[in-house]
Amino acid sequence: MKKTYIIPGFLTIAALCCLFACKRDMELKNKPGYPAGTALIKFIDVAPNLGSVLNNNADTFNILINGQKVTGFTPGTLSAMVFGATYPFAGTGNGYASVPAGNVEIKLVKGFNTLDSVVLATLHATLEADKYYSLIITDSINSPRDSSKIFVNDAFIPLTPGYFGLRFVNAALNDTGNVDIWSTRNNRTIFSGAKPGSISAFTSQFYTSILSDTLFVRRSGTLIGLDTLVTVNFANNRSYTIVYKGNALTNKTSDPKRRHLINYLNQ
Repeated sequence: MKKTYIIPGFLTIAALCCLFACKRDMELKNKPGYPAGTALIKFIDVAPNLGSVLNNNADTFNILINGQKVTGFTPGTLSAMVFGATYPFAGTGNGYASVPAGNVEIKLVKGFNTLDSVVLATLHATLEADKYYSLIITDSINSPRDSSKIFVNDAFIPLTPGYFGLRFVNAALNDTGNVDIWSTRNNRTIFSGAKPGSISAFTSQFYTSILSDTLFVRRSGTLIGLDTLVTVNFANNRSYTIVYKGNALTNKTSDPKRRHLINYLNQ
């Protein structure tokens, strides 16, 4: 069995913040080092109905890569994946799991080791060496299409000083229409017409150390506000993903799985 390396890279104070933290990330001076010839992968759970989708009473699970459990073994990670969790690090953590390039088997399991685990879902992927990937786990995790899961190559764009990278994922799959993302700092729409299940490419955004941002998700073509992400601080020369996630069938503020906007740090 091939060994799976879990190498978190450089930790910063911000790397251990929670998902809604307002502290600024430090500028990325050097990219984290990973073993040459491996592939890098990140997991984000945005599936509000995963328990029922996988015929599991609870929607918590662990991740096996090539038969080896990876969740819970790295400082700063959760003992198991839950709705809203990010692996390798919880919240806005920076880091990817380093795995052998080539054909990789990914299993979502209920249990704590390979002996008592119940397999909930099995995925196979071909990962290229030295490339970054994200598996954004949705209610369509069992779909044969990578675009429904959502499994994507994190094709970062070259950034010049004074800019940061940003992309948008609309993971509210049972929503009824497209959405826009409005930036207060820029006083304009920065992503428009995003349909449920879509993921944009990374875009280059102007950085300023003076102003934070407030992001609004709106119904496309109207000013109807669906959710707000307040006091967002993006750092110079770093890359982020913002995600609209949750169950579009409920708007109760007390429901943690309602539609809402989050962000996390890629690198």
